Amino acid sequence: MIRRFHCIFYLAVLWSLVSCVYEPVNGPVPSDNFIKYYGVPGTNEVVDMILGNTGNVIILGTQEEALATATRDIVIMEIDSIGNLLTKKIFDIQAIYKADSTLGISLGRTDDEAVHIKATGTGYLLCATFTDKSGFNGSGTKIFWCLLDNQFDIVKKEIINGTDDSYIAGDIAVTREGDVLIVGATEKQASNDALIRPQIQQFLTKKSIELDTTYFIKTYGFNDSDDYFVGVYELENGNIGAIGYVEYTPSGPIEGVNVQFKVLNNLGSSSIQDLFFGASYLGDSNFDDIPTDFITSINGIVIVGTSSSTTGSNKSFPFLLGIRESGDLIFNQLLMTSLGDFSAEGNSVTYTEENDLVITGRYVSFADTLSGESYNDEGLFMRTNQMGQMVGELSDFERHFGLLDGNDVGKAILTLPDGSIAVGATIDFGSNRTIMSYIKFNDRGQLRRQ
Repeated sequence: MIRRFHCIFYLAVLWSLVSCVYEPVNGPVPSDNFIKYYGVPGTNEVVDMILGNTGNVIILGTQEEALATATRDIVIMEIDSIGNLLTKKIFDIQAIYKADSTLGISLGRTDDEAVHIKATGTGYLLCATFTDKSGFNGSGTKIFWCLLDNQFDIVKKEIINGTDDSYIAGDIAVTREGDVLIVGATEKQASNDALIRPQIQQFLTKKSIELDTTYFIKTYGFNDSDDYFVGVYELENGNIGAIGYVEYTPSGPIEGVNVQFKVLNNLGSSSIQDLFFGASYLGDSNFDDIPTDFITSINGIVIVGTSSSTTGSNKSFPFLLGIRESGDLIFNQLLMTSLGDFSAEGNSVTYTEENDLVITGRYVSFADTLSGESYNDEGLFMRTNQMGQMVGELSDFERHFGLLDGNDVGKAILTLPDGSIAVGATIDFGSNRTIMSYIKFNDRGQLRRQ
């Protein structure tokens, strides 16, 4: 059954199409507080969203103006809880290094892809992947990371790259000692890696900001397999937890691309846990399982992502995976939409005040089961219990959101101090124009007005 709030959302959107002004002096419109839009004429996309050090919301995104000479830049916005824009900073990696000639790095025009932002308490860590169109130090993609102060000014910055060997940023984190962990993937093998793997490998490095040094650079993976890290954090005992996915699974009944949870010692030199998880639906285990986000709690870690069938059905489902730091599996759930027989994807996850789970993502080619009308992709809001199950009244809290036309997607989700749920979404207005949006729901998926 289709949820009724969608009509309200459409009315707000239609109104905004008439009166929306890009980033006016007094904040974005519409004036109703449940949705705000931000961006420039062109392409604007939400990438990540967190609570900042002062309690405001920080949205990380990318923007590319609708100009033939434009390049993709990184955007950081600080907003209050009702979406009023307080601060906006644009980061063009070419311009950053052009302004600092002491480094001897000359970059051409760059396309910059933001990946994650993390609060450190006294500032922020940012990681991104970029492509230098001039071919500086080879043709491969490179990692850019930096430390920002609370005003989003750069305190320290670095490029991780290799000649013609791509580096792809996956995540960044800070340890309790103040060190930086960065994960991702690379075509370049670390010098201390004895295995020969011609494919893409998982990448991990640990750095000291205070000492301005790199403790180690490590690569991991399997032969004949493209392997990625997309998440990293420090465990309570000081070990390193990494979340990734691999094309190869050493044992077990699961097939396709599978989720990996890897626990390493604090030097990255010894694997304490190396666990693999995959989806199964009606006896079919031929799924590619790609994690996209995770949250931690005292019980362990919850991973969200998308499982896509490889057997020709083209079906995809969001999944939730709960794992204790000991490696014990808590739950592994495929989420079946109650709104119709179509595919869906999971992008981000948060806990509610009641310790239930809420995810956002997208419905692929959404169709209204009441009217029979078909849409393009729609944003997704799903709530489950602590075990990742959408049971009982929780199935009534499933929602879709977006414009009547266009491909809309929820990219990031978090729980605000007042218990409401904030979603950072990319909304497609058509004509190569997408907008970053901030949407507030209550924990039942109903739109809030403040």
